Amino acid sequence: CVLPIKSARGVNLTNEVTGESLRPDFVFLDDIQTDEIALSDVRVGRLVDLVRSVVLRLGGLSYTLSGVMTATCIAPHDVTEQFLDDQSWQSLRVSHLLSRAKNEAMWLGPYAEIRRDYDKDDPKSQHKAWLRATDYYREHREEMDEGAEAAWEWAYAFADDPLVEISAIQRGYNVLIDDGPKAFDSEVQNRPARITSLAEKRLLSVREICQKQRVDGHG
Repeated sequence: CVLPIKSARGVNLTNEVTGESLRPDFVFLDDIQTDEIALSDVRVGRLVDLVRSVVLRLGGLSYTLSGVMTATCIAPHDVTEQFLDDQSWQSLRVSHLLSRAKNEAMWLGPYAEIRRDYDKDDPKSQHKAWLRATDYYREHREEMDEGAEAAWEWAYAFADDPLVEISAIQRGYNVLIDDGPKAFDSEVQNRPARITSLAEKRLLSVREICQKQRVDGHG
């Protein structure tokens, strides 16, 4: 049975043959947070509570409910990180690059310059630049790969013809070069950078501000 997580409370399944009420013995939680949720402390807390108080209570009392969550760390202290840090969950954080290149300056210097050197007004120019950058990498691969290790060697665009990537290490650095450190840290490395400035913090909505206020009975 596939259900949106917000519909988990009160779910009632029935055996169509016997009419017996059924309880799940396994739940699979797949990317349950959005970017908007990840950037809101209030909404992160609400979703974490929903998992703990509702989803994990769906099983019957006569057996242990098992669960698996697959998720990306979008922001520091988001839903994913809350469960990674939870001692009641076994967890594994997987990064695309297990280690980075010793000669990273070759990636962020000459390679990046070649990859970015194209005419934006020519639809074919960018692809040609990618091919030239891959030729440079192919020529200097031993030096550029030194010290770097990818978690999965086939995590690159190996089906493209012609090839614009020839390794998972190259894919990781392509994301860093094309999309910047923020996307690389969260979407590739699964380790979002800590927020260090007020400008990076998302402003709370009026509703979220109201939910944070302490209400008491004194006038």
